[in-house]
Amino acid sequence: MKDHPKIIEKRHYTCTKCGYKVQVYGEMYFDYGCHNFIATFSCKRCNILFEGIISQRKWLRNGKPDNVNEISLKSLRENIQLTFDLAKREDIMCLNCGTIDNNVWNKNSGACPKCGGEMIYSVDGKIKVKYEY
Repeated sequence: MKDHPKIIEKRHYTCTKCGYKVQVYGEMYFDYGCHNFIATFSCKRCNILFEGIISQRKWLRNGKPDNVNEISLKSLRENIQLTFDLAKREDIMCLNCGTIDNNVWNKNSGACPKCGGEMIYSVDGKIKVKYEY
């Protein structure tokens, strides 16, 4: 599996026009805890930003689907592969209102979901997305 960042910035976004504030990352990242990719979304109904899982993990043993609960230390030595499918649109729901009418939002090109103003962010610490055991 590709090596992804182990620590990401804890970002707080503020709209320079209306003052809307939210804590999201603002770009895709891999969360090692839930073994899935996360992205930031803009809800078209209630006009908020939220983060959602955009992948569905699949364990493959010798190229065939395998139940993650059956994986043991012995089976890890076998031909085990972790793959991902993109989540279906209907699986990505707004955490506030439950709609599936959402767009991916990115810090580089995204405007305020409330008024269209410029969103700036400040960094308030870091978030570990991979823990070393």
